[in-house]
Amino acid sequence: MKIAFICGCIEAGRDGVGDYVKRLAEACQAIGHTITIISINDKWIKSPQLTNGPITILRLPKALYQKDQENKLKAHLLQFRPDCISLQFVCYSFHPKGLCWKVANFLKRIKGNTRCHIMAHELWIGPHKEAPIKEKIVGWLQKNLIKPIFTQANHLHTHSPTYQYLLKQEGITSTLLPLFSNIPITTQEKESCLIPLLKEQGINISTDTRNHFLIFGFFGSIYRNFSPKLFLKTITQVTKKTGKKAVVLSIGHLGASKISWDEFCKNDLNDVIFAKAIPLTEKALSLCLQELDYGVATTPLSLIEKSGSAAVLKAHGLPTLICRDDVHFSGLTPNNLPTGFHILSPESAETLPSLKKFTPADNLSQIAQLFINSISQ
Repeated sequence: MKIAFICGCIEAGRDGVGDYVKRLAEACQAIGHTITIISINDKWIKSPQLTNGPITILRLPKALYQKDQENKLKAHLLQFRPDCISLQFVCYSFHPKGLCWKVANFLKRIKGNTRCHIMAHELWIGPHKEAPIKEKIVGWLQKNLIKPIFTQANHLHTHSPTYQYLLKQEGITSTLLPLFSNIPITTQEKESCLIPLLKEQGINISTDTRNHFLIFGFFGSIYRNFSPKLFLKTITQVTKKTGKKAVVLSIGHLGASKISWDEFCKNDLNDVIFAKAIPLTEKALSLCLQELDYGVATTPLSLIEKSGSAAVLKAHGLPTLICRDDVHFSGLTPNNLPTGFHILSPESAETLPSLKKFTPADNLSQIAQLFINSISQ
């Protein structure tokens, strides 16, 4: 099968959906399919770029807004002749306020009679009960611009049961495709990768003293509504209970959430050390992740299945703490807690020390096959 993946941006390590697309594309190619990737609103470049290789990548900075770039895209698709176009959708990839009013007609023009798949990585904002009125108004506009896009799909996927429920409320059928880790799992080595990294941050830790520390890892961006109060209270209690020091480590790109991290680090706690890792290669990142004791997710419980950061932490064998349950939806009962995740609560100080790590597992190839089976129907 020939598949053309279309996303907003494909800059490595700078766009979660772009990283997702690249890994899924490589996995599909590995099982015998022919792939091209096209980014249509790529803010990391100023002019079109075409990279030939096992997977041809066409990067366009403004294909949604400039006719000449749309024509480049059409010419590329005409030459490639895909059996399926897969639009990897996040509304903020296509418009700074998520008002993707050009996308529905754009998709009609470029796909013609080709089968169309859409992965809804995110939906409109503000459908939860706690959302402020301004967010609900913007979300209503987004929803009414998104629906004509989604109705063009021959098959629509989403990662989250909550999103599946919201789509069903709008009369749109979707199926679930589990999320995989954007960071490939590297086989662990004899020498520690994490200890030298922490020493560079001024943290005096060695192989002999490693057991005197509990290391908690945040991966990637920190959601702006994350409140660290319960998390910090819990780990302070755990340090007293275990007699160990806690290291709270940010690993990966923070992006716009650097301000949140900087505020977080201002908490003055005797037995808690804060550290930000330097930029790492994928291999080093995977090795360091596997050496942590716990992962920490700042996505709310109701949306945890759509969190790329949470998927990375879980895939690397970490018991992952969900620190938020503040987003709820009318008529939707809570999901069963996915394996490997633990909701932080006032009782967590007692249970947290007994949580065990598990064997890292990358389910990318299985998910790629599920994806192929779905779009082949």
